[in-house]
Amino acid sequence: HGSHHLIAKDHPDPGPTPRAEEAFDALTHEEVAAGIEALRPLISEGKVLKMEQVIAARTKNARFVFENPANVNNVWAALRTLEAFGTHYVDVVVDQSSYTTPRKRAGMNTALGTQKWMSLAGHPTTSACLATLREQGYRVLATDVHDGALPVQDVDWGAGPVAVVFGNEDRGVEAPTLEQVDGTLYIPMRGFAESLNLASATAVVAAFMAAGGAMRAGDLTERERAQTLLTWMARSAGRAGLPVLRRAGVPLGSVRTVHTSIGGFTTRL
Repeated sequence: HGSHHLIAKDHPDPGPTPRAEEAFDALTHEEVAAGIEALRPLISEGKVLKMEQVIAARTKNARFVFENPANVNNVWAALRTLEAFGTHYVDVVVDQSSYTTPRKRAGMNTALGTQKWMSLAGHPTTSACLATLREQGYRVLATDVHDGALPVQDVDWGAGPVAVVFGNEDRGVEAPTLEQVDGTLYIPMRGFAESLNLASATAVVAAFMAAGGAMRAGDLTERERAQTLLTWMARSAGRAGLPVLRRAGVPLGSVRTVHTSIGGFTTRL
């Protein structure tokens, strides 16, 4: 089938240690600015400049959702593609009921946690994910090949914030999800192949979105840009970063490492 797969994410309980993102979200504008200045001596000027340039080109107008992906490598390749296109936010649904073993689900979470240059949001169910996206003003489309789906080139990509759901590599987007979205799309196939893998389908859809005006580089708010820069700098500084931030008066509570949890996905330094 055409462009068809999404990943769903369910994160394990991190226990009493708060997620790094939650601690960073709670910082005031002044604390974020102080944190950035405190970490500058720990990171090369060139690397910080590159971070700033990448953040300035990021977009939140186009967003991608992966629903219960089956293969870690496929998801990783898709995320690399989206990062290259300047996508900032990606939503992942890892529904506990969709994974046969806790080990398989944990493996997916860990792999996603290593993608430290994007903002991943994890969701226990697709319904919860879509509700959040709608609250934020996104039109939600899904990849599907059934009657009524539009060819990807015919979608109006310039009509405001849009999120595209990609389903599981084997099952596609779940039927209940298709009932909740605002529309469906597919990638026309003119060869012998009947479908594309997740990374390829993601790249094709992203390219049409970019050509259609959905990838609006530079639309993050000042707060989002500053918080992203601080988070990236803290991750780059590694274990030395948190003590420096605390000495600078940046309250991060009991977060032991900024790599404890990224976007709800567990990860490690």
